[in-house]
Amino acid sequence: MVSAAIRKNLVSCRNFFICIGGCILLVGFFSLPLVWAESVRVLLLESIGKVDISVTGPFTIKDNQTDRVILSGNYLRAVFSKRDNKMYFGQRLLGSNSITIKASGENIIWVNNRGYRNTITINLHKKGLRLINILELEEYIKGIAVREISHHWPMEALKAHCVVFRTYALYRKQESQNKPYDLTTDISTQSYGGLAAERLRINEAVAQTKDEILCYQGKILPAFYSSTCGGATEDAEAVWPKIKCPVLKAKECPYCKESPHYFWKIILTQENLIKAMKKAGIIVKQIKNIQVLSRNQFGRALSIRIIYDDSALGISASELRNLVGQDILKSTYFSVTIVDNGFMFKGFGWGHGVGMCQWGAYAMAKEGFSYRQILDFYYPNSEVKKLNSK
Repeated sequence: MVSAAIRKNLVSCRNFFICIGGCILLVGFFSLPLVWAESVRVLLLESIGKVDISVTGPFTIKDNQTDRVILSGNYLRAVFSKRDNKMYFGQRLLGSNSITIKASGENIIWVNNRGYRNTITINLHKKGLRLINILELEEYIKGIAVREISHHWPMEALKAHCVVFRTYALYRKQESQNKPYDLTTDISTQSYGGLAAERLRINEAVAQTKDEILCYQGKILPAFYSSTCGGATEDAEAVWPKIKCPVLKAKECPYCKESPHYFWKIILTQENLIKAMKKAGIIVKQIKNIQVLSRNQFGRALSIRIIYDDSALGISASELRNLVGQDILKSTYFSVTIVDNGFMFKGFGWGHGVGMCQWGAYAMAKEGFSYRQILDFYYPNSEVKKLNSK
């Protein structure tokens, strides 16, 4: 048997993070109050020693501790740095641990030669400088969509994704109310690239769905999505036992067969598996077998037994993905057989499978479905509502 401490280490991420085909979501209860948020806080950089900032246009720099404007002008190019636990502006010592740089109108703030809209906050903390981009929700969606999907996809697919991305951003904002930022630029939330990530067709999709989000019984819906469901979506509760949402139930999806991730196979060697288990605190000499103990009604693996040395470990299929790597074991929709010096996994889809199948949405749009029909298929009984409407 595995000790409680080891098992806690192994499964600690199950209840809090989930990979959605390259995107990891914070998980909580779906029944959160609806809020009208006009901006989001995106972590750009953290624990850095210095950063180059420039603005080619009117700007202001404000001391967040005193709310005083410490500099303004029509052009800025400077290096902000941390030295001796203090923040410097060039060679000038700033008497503040937190400042905000705001560009006027459509002007762009350049951070290490990457462009961002609206506002940048620089905070000093123990490990260095932390930079946060504060921007309007609609501008944020423009900066993430091309990182999550292709801007060449049909417009109705783009519009469906914009609604989902916007909904998730607000969901995460509510989860982060007592934290210094709401979202990051990487797969731990939704990938964000700022100005460089914007594309004309995606901007059009954002405009055509402005302020639209998904709700269930008047609350913001955790609009989970994954790259490819592989033929059937998954119950949220099977991935996160605390999530009990009638909208997020498993259902057959015949639309994602064009996905490059629809079918996959991989051999995990003894060495691969032994290293993975070691990271979880389990010292193993030999993996003897991996068995699928139960599946859902569509064939996704639910529970797994790993037989090793003189012991065995029972875990969920989602935990096995976390153990091995979610980009390696692409989904829980798999079978496993013993091969020379390892195990052959054959499977379908990429991601947890809960909610919208992205490649399924693509195919539905190609077949003539509207974005509202796509959303209704993957989130049945949910509602599309507009923010700031009564």
